[in-house]
Amino acid sequence: TQLLPVLRTATLFEQEPLAGDNPRAMQLTGWVVGELARRVHADGGCLIVAWQPIAGVPAGARTQSEARAASIISQRAPTWSAMAPRMFAELREAASAYFASGLAVEADATQVFDGVSDNVYQEDGVHYTALGNRLVAEAIQPALAQPACRS
Repeated sequence: TQLLPVLRTATLFEQEPLAGDNPRAMQLTGWVVGELARRVHADGGCLIVAWQPIAGVPAGARTQSEARAASIISQRAPTWSAMAPRMFAELREAASAYFASGLAVEADATQVFDGVSDNVYQEDGVHYTALGNRLVAEAIQPALAQPACRS
């Protein structure tokens, strides 16, 4: 946030600036998910992609803990609340074909904190508390039991 000249320079080279909308990055990340899924599948494994809770993504802050975390993130990245949900949707769309093809398994834990009144984000607004980590782990565990991912 204190590198404004660098951010402006990025646009001269037709690069999306930091903290700006970047659909190319989401497409590239989706391609990376697919490439990793193909490699893991070729080795006889199964890639599990777990979408974890991120403050304010995908549907806005729904609890006091999430609202506090989103506020902390927005102080460092002012465009967070507008950009992050859209970019997350772009990433999910870019990776969706790999889940449909069976090359990877999708575990959606994005709503695991809904209705939880206890603090699930640490003071930095990004990392989880012990409770947050436990809830995410419990949400991902069923994907490990799917037949495609058994060893």
